[in-house]
Amino acid sequence: MEIGTDTDAQIRPWPRQMRAETAARYVDEVSTSSFLRSVGTLYPEGRQIPTKGRRWLREDLDEALDRLHGRCGDEREVALSDLI
Repeated sequence: MEIGTDTDAQIRPWPRQMRAETAARYVDEVSTSSFLRSVGTLYPEGRQIPTKGRRWLREDLDEALDRLHGRCGDEREVALSDLI
């Protein structure tokens, strides 16, 4: 199986911490460069991790997507698997 395919995302859950490439796929940007151009406006700044570089937290990206779509954090849908 090729890494980075839609099937890959369906098999494994998204990691909590993501590199720019993974974060771009998570928010469904057309490319990593498109995602990075939108950082600071649509998406949050990544956190600088010593020796690792910039990383984005899934929760931060979810909050940005909620704001983008006019959803309040309290209205977010919660997956049943997140409750267990």
